[in-house]
Amino acid sequence: MAVTKKLVEDLEGIVGSKYVMDQDFAQYAYGAAGIFFMNTMMEVSDRSAPPEVIVKPRTTEEVSEIMKLANETKTPVTIRGGGEGYWIGGSKDRGIMIDMTDMKKFIEYDEVSRTARAQAGITWGTLNEELEKYGVGTGNYGTHGLLGACVAGSLNADSPGPGGGKYGMPGENVTNLEVVLPTGEIVRTGSLLNEESKFNFRYCNGPDLAGMFIGSGGIYGIMTEVWLKTRPLYEHSETVGYSYPDFDTAVHAVNEIQSDGYLTEYAVVPPAGIVEDLLGAMFGKGRPLTLVVTESHSETIEEAQKAEIDKIAKKYDGRLVGLGGLLDALGFGLYDRHEFLGGNMLGLLGPNATAAVTCSIQPLLTAPEVMEAEFAVCRKYEDSYAYSRLLGGKVWLGALIAAGELGAAYAPTVFSFDPSNDESRKTAYRVVHELLEVKWRTGYATQFSNTREWETPHVVRRYDPQSLELMKKIKETLDPNNILNRDFVIPTSPYEKVDKIIAEMESEEVKK
Repeated sequence: MAVTKKLVEDLEGIVGSKYVMDQDFAQYAYGAAGIFFMNTMMEVSDRSAPPEVIVKPRTTEEVSEIMKLANETKTPVTIRGGGEGYWIGGSKDRGIMIDMTDMKKFIEYDEVSRTARAQAGITWGTLNEELEKYGVGTGNYGTHGLLGACVAGSLNADSPGPGGGKYGMPGENVTNLEVVLPTGEIVRTGSLLNEESKFNFRYCNGPDLAGMFIGSGGIYGIMTEVWLKTRPLYEHSETVGYSYPDFDTAVHAVNEIQSDGYLTEYAVVPPAGIVEDLLGAMFGKGRPLTLVVTESHSETIEEAQKAEIDKIAKKYDGRLVGLGGLLDALGFGLYDRHEFLGGNMLGLLGPNATAAVTCSIQPLLTAPEVMEAEFAVCRKYEDSYAYSRLLGGKVWLGALIAAGELGAAYAPTVFSFDPSNDESRKTAYRVVHELLEVKWRTGYATQFSNTREWETPHVVRRYDPQSLELMKKIKETLDPNNILNRDFVIPTSPYEKVDKIIAEMESEEVKK
């Protein structure tokens, strides 16, 4: 149903007229995400459209009333967090967009459970600023948008982020959730199922309901409050850089350092794409750069950890480089607790350019083999990428970042394109799906909770039908009118355009 004047008035009755927007400029602004490359490379007919009305609730009860109204009027609803991620804005069906960023209150720190409670629209930066007053932090410091990212957005996407090398994925650090279901009911998970509970704990309370919502793309409900584990803040932290003879040697060295418990975070930058010549000039041809973050409560322990890291690095012919210390001195270390990257980094790509990113979670030790297959795809289309004068070339690169404490790596592969150029846009669409096919055929995890034109064409080819049917039944039960986050669909049928790309890939491989 299209949004009517009556519906806008009813929304104003729930949250107040100050928190409802239906002007053209607001629709346009909310129609794009912080990094909106997915929408720009699609055919116009496949793109999401701006919302017809934006509403900014401040309480769980207001979210509940909005969803009840949407069900009564059969109006589609899309959720938006910080806008720092690469999810598209709006829905093809337009309707209502709920902007969660006014639900940003820090509620309490529970010393008994050692958990933080906050409204789900709070950013990682604000949450950790509040927790510093108690001498603790979340351990995780944002996801794609770093500290500017919204906590619930990170959990909906099941995104990794800084701190994952020691503390795991942000979703692994959730103890409890408060969620508004698509029909407006309010539920809590974990120990909070018991209204008398005085302890925040995720497990041993029946089925893990929190796990159903984390990584779902918001199709099962709207997170309104979150409870997260906390850790004492460390007094000492340092970023240490090494270069190694080759990519495979580098990941084995980092894996051993992580296995021995000496790091909180790492990044491995292989010598490929736009950074190949730069790394070659700095460290020697074919040598990748690694950055390792170590933390401790005392300077003595910190120095001892660095000595052990150095011992392992030398075992793998690692050469200490001063880049890590330089980053720390400038305040832009790998693990600094402030906003740095986000969408602003796109300015490095030059005018009219944006970046396309394909991501996956994969074992650190086997990453070089998979990423080399991805780099072969990137090289094949290198002439079509946008040129950056600042960076001095056509932009593409890959990296590995810690995603979990058990050797799982987050592997983004990035390339640039010009969305104003029709040929560049079409090529970008093809490159993305060739890269995703390389990731999926190796069996590694990519982010399922994305739009119908992104991961879902690959999901329908790879997931077993019984599991997809189960997800679909849960959606139908919780959202009988199918109004919440329609674009984040559970796939049920093939996608012809993507199937054609994959068939052509396979044909080329047979010829070779």
